[in-house]
Amino acid sequence: MWKSCVLPHFLLYLRYIHSNSQIQKLQVCLNWSLSSTLHVYGHATALLAEVGIPHLHITQNLHLTHFRDRLSTNKNNHTHCT
Repeated sequence: MWKSCVLPHFLLYLRYIHSNSQIQKLQVCLNWSLSSTLHVYGHATALLAEVGIPHLHITQNLHLTHFRDRLSTNKNNHTHCT
């Protein structure tokens, strides 16, 4: 339930954050939220792996790659239409 209710709020504007320190602060908050919800206070990376959530910088890079791909696809489609 945490993944469907809380995680989307952490990911919503992730592609617009350009500061590594902001991403790190967000990661710390995400780790704390997950740990406190599950009452498991161990290594954050292990907990994220256990529930299948990649680090935010990995997710951000994936979002940016998809965004660039959509932009380049749209650009290529528009040049062929004219």
